[in-house]
Amino acid sequence: MANLSKLHVEVTASTSAFARSMDKNAKRIKAFRERVDRAKVALAGMATSAAGVVLALTGLAILSKKMFDIGAAVMEIGSKFDIVFGAKSSKEVGDFLDTFAHKAGLTITEAKGLIATTAAIAQGMGFGQDASAKFATEITKVAADLASFNNLPTAEVSMAVSSALTGEAESMKRLGIQIKQEEVTALAMLNTHKEVAKALTSQERATATLELITKKAGVAMGNLDETMESPANRAKMMAANIRELRDSIAIALMPVFTELLNKMSDASGGFDELNRKIKGSSLKILAVFELVSAGVMALGDTLLKFPVKFLKNSFEIMIGFIVTFKN
Repeated sequence: MANLSKLHVEVTASTSAFARSMDKNAKRIKAFRERVDRAKVALAGMATSAAGVVLALTGLAILSKKMFDIGAAVMEIGSKFDIVFGAKSSKEVGDFLDTFAHKAGLTITEAKGLIATTAAIAQGMGFGQDASAKFATEITKVAADLASFNNLPTAEVSMAVSSALTGEAESMKRLGIQIKQEEVTALAMLNTHKEVAKALTSQERATATLELITKKAGVAMGNLDETMESPANRAKMMAANIRELRDSIAIALMPVFTELLNKMSDASGGFDELNRKIKGSSLKILAVFELVSAGVMALGDTLLKFPVKFLKNSFEIMIGFIVTFKN
C-alpha cells in the first residue's frame, strides 16, 4: 500500500511537472505566433508603402514620357509647318490659325499639322508655296463648316476633303456630297478653256474639285460661324483649350527633357561599361541570387514549420507518458 501511495505521489508530481512544461510551451508558441503576426503587419505596411512609392514613380515616369512625346510632336509639327510654307506664308497662315483653330475645335498644333499636310498635297499637284497656303486655308475653312454642320471632328473632314482633291472622293458621301470625276473634268475644262481633258493638270482638277465641294455643300457653308454658341461647338472649343494647355506645358518642359537627354548621352560610355561588367559577372550574380533565394526559402520553411513540429513532439511525449503510466 505504501508503495502504491509513493507511486501515486511520484506520478502526480511527474504529470504536474509535465503539465507545467506544456503550459510553458503553449505560452512560448503563443508569444512566437504573436511576434510573427506583428512581423506580418509590419511587412505588409512596408510592402504597401513600397508599392505606393513604386506606383508613384511609375506614374511619374509614364507622365514624363507622355509629356515628352507631346512636346516632341509639337516641335516636329512646327518644323514641318515652317518647311512647307516658308517664312512668308508661315506667318500669314499662322496668323489665320491663331484666331481660327480653337473655333474649329483644334489646337494650334493640330491645325498646323492638318493645314501643312493639305498644303503638301497641293504642292505635289503643282501649287507653289504661296498658292498652296491660300488653297489649304480655303480647304480648312470648308472642312470646318462641314464638320460643324455634320457634328464631326474637323480633322476627319479635312482629310476627307484632301482625299477628294486627289480623286478619292468616296469619303465625301458621308457628308452628303457626291463628287463625280466627269463633273470635275467638265468644270476644270470650263475654267481653263481647255478642250482636251488630258491637257488638264492635277492642280486644275484639284481647284475644280474644291469648287464643286463648296457648291454642293450648300447650306453647310458658314455653319461654323452661325452655330458657334451651340453645345456641340462649345464642347469642341473647350476640349481644344484643354489640349492647348497640355501642349503648352509639354513645350515648357522640353528644355528639361533635352538637358536630361544630353546628360544621359554624355554618360553613355558609363552605361556601356556597366553593361559589360554585368554581362561579365552574370554567372556570379546568378549564383549569389540563387544562394540568397535558397536561404530565404529555407528560413521561411523553418519559421513556418517550427510551431507545428514543436507541438507534434510535445504530443508524442505526452502520448508516450500515458502509455507508460497505463502499463
